[in-house]
Amino acid sequence: MLYGFSNILAEWYKNDRILYAVVCLGIMVLAGLLVGLVMDCFGRLLGLDTSALRHRREKVEL
Repeated sequence: MLYGFSNILAEWYKNDRILYAVVCLGIMVLAGLLVGLVMDCFGRLLGLDTSALRHRREKVEL
């Protein structure tokens, strides 16, 4: 499956670079979003407060 997808990307790179760029950018955004969500869930499992609200309160208190 991965080999077939890489062939499709290589074909798009040769023929339509805009489509290739948009698809690759979308893949990177999705991968970053998934990694961020997994890291957030992992932090919550460890008992860490990952909320932005607490971070803002700490900045105001300083």
